[in-house]
Amino acid sequence: MAKEFLDDDFALRFRCEERTTKIFWRLHSLALAGYVLDNRPEDRDDSLWFRHPSSKFEHNLLIIYPSGRVLSWEHRSTGTDEFDFDLDDGAKFNRFLRQVPRPTWWVRHREGWLTFLWRTLFYGALLLFGLIAGWSVKLISRAVW
Repeated sequence: MAKEFLDDDFALRFRCEERTTKIFWRLHSLALAGYVLDNRPEDRDDSLWFRHPSSKFEHNLLIIYPSGRVLSWEHRSTGTDEFDFDLDDGAKFNRFLRQVPRPTWWVRHREGWLTFLWRTLFYGALLLFGLIAGWSVKLISRAVW
């Protein structure tokens, strides 16, 4: 009886480890394909949402559930299973990954560079305003005194 329990426990742990490995492999594959974690504060149960930086790609929003199921947001309501990948659909998921366009350097880093540019312009404008205000105060104080 004890040996059967140990065998069942080992089989259960092996299945859990295999399932976890497949799910992490999917997460890694999505990251290599250019998807990034979309962490908006909306209420999203326990699933992870990934966004592709290219807005022209029709499957730019994917949902991955704890069971390993990957679903395209655009095709979730159509009822077709063309872009719905269970954990056992490895070949189908790989075919999907091959059709995902690789994002260019600019597309991947656009948001960071634009944020840097706007901050630089904002603080530069503040500095310029401060310099002009300082010069104005000096000119007025010379004229008055």
